[in-house]
Amino acid sequence: MLDPELSERLTARRAELDELEERLAKQLSEVWAERDELAGAVESLSG
Repeated sequence: MLDPELSERLTARRAELDELEERLAKQLSEVWAERDELAGAVESLSG
């Protein structure tokens, strides 16, 4: 059987990682959107 303290620590760490994953996914989405906007701007300037 798993030590209750260890189980609590693992659960807390999992929650931290889940939160970090959500933040990074949002940031990545924002980066992709900005990159697409820049690509469109460059295309309109050079076209």
